[in-house]
Amino acid sequence: MRLLITSISIFFLSSFSLSYGQDICPGADVEIATLSFSYTPADLTVEAGTTVGWVNFGGNHDVNGITNSITDVAFNNPEPFSLGSMFGNASGVCLGTFTFTVPGVYD
Repeated sequence: MRLLITSISIFFLSSFSLSYGQDICPGADVEIATLSFSYTPADLTVEAGTTVGWVNFGGNHDVNGITNSITDVAFNNPEPFSLGSMFGNASGVCLGTFTFTVPGVYD
């Protein structure tokens, strides 16, 4: 069942990314879609200097690369990043962008 829900979410997000057909986060080199408890793409490899934008397609979401919001454990990312919470909608709302300048693996 979990796989089915994930597949449906991915299909749902894919349809959004095909339908909006424009950059929702101005200045972003690549965008990550958020919906429910998932991100699409789930994993992303970028070069230093790449600007990533997060687009919220529903619910209230933030971007927190500093501390896990559930466990309160620090991520210890190579550089901290976070964007404030905002409600999304079916058209997509830009939560903001961040330019990654320090190479490494981020959570």
